[in-house]
Amino acid sequence: MKKNTWIGIGIIILAVLVAGFLLFNNFKTGNVIENEKQLDHIKDTCECIERNNLKCSGDFQLDPKDGMCKKLGAITNPLLGCSKYDCQGEIYEI
Repeated sequence: MKKNTWIGIGIIILAVLVAGFLLFNNFKTGNVIENEKQLDHIKDTCECIERNNLKCSGDFQLDPKDGMCKKLGAITNPLLGCSKYDCQGEIYEI
């Protein structure tokens, strides 16, 4: 066979592999939580598997500029809140 034929066959095989990957791969990483009641239930009954949400304790407020918790001139480090829960195999993201 000619070199151009082999290149054409290679491109077709590559296109089929990419299409198959895109069709059969599940890009969804987790379910989205719809309301506060569902969020409370998930926090109470599911296991936290990832901590990426910054939050502050007490009356401190998170300053988006520097990522620190501030209150009346006092500064403290933020806490890491749960960002992903595992509920018996179902993954939920916050």
